[in-house]
Amino acid sequence: MHRNMYKRYKHLVIQKSDDPPTAAEIRKIERVLGAKLPADFLDFLFVGNGSYLGDYLITVPLKPNAQVMTFSLFTTKRGPDSFLNEIKSQRTSYIKTPEKVLPIAQNGGGSYLYLDLRERGTSPVVAFIHGLPVWTGLPQQDELIKIADNFSDYLDLLQFDADYNKSLLVDAIAAKDDKRIAACIEYLDSALPGWRQTLGVDIDRLSP
Repeated sequence: MHRNMYKRYKHLVIQKSDDPPTAAEIRKIERVLGAKLPADFLDFLFVGNGSYLGDYLITVPLKPNAQVMTFSLFTTKRGPDSFLNEIKSQRTSYIKTPEKVLPIAQNGGGSYLYLDLRERGTSPVVAFIHGLPVWTGLPQQDELIKIADNFSDYLDLLQFDADYNKSLLVDAIAAKDDKRIAACIEYLDSALPGWRQTLGVDIDRLSP
């Protein structure tokens, strides 16, 4: 069940996440996966299990142009967005994920992140980027690309989407929605200290 309270992990401020995984959930995932989950990934799950990280951007080094994307993590809990469901469904889909490769996140557009645990002692984060229609101006071919050497390094690459959250605040002020304004300010205060100066936002001047 999602909870609307902030949690912190490294530089991340997590708005929504599930309860921490149980030992039984971890054992079942590892049994189906065929590999032990790395320590840095387990450590994060106890804070950000099933977390929505849509406010954090990752630059995927595609050629000829890098692509900025967001991903939300799967959960150890039962449901359509569970690790177990993704393992089973992707092994039989056109992606055909091999044993010891764990789907960990999705972006909603057919692209996924994985932990590749096939070689002992390594756990690189790999992205499967789904090709898009030509009119988008983005790559049309599916591509598999390494993002980081491990999950901890992947998290270090995430950057807060300040412009998007600024736009939410501006919209809330324009709508004179005090509840939304307070929520935006509280979140920005937590996720981006000093945002008033960084983003050049004057709350009083934005008021209609």
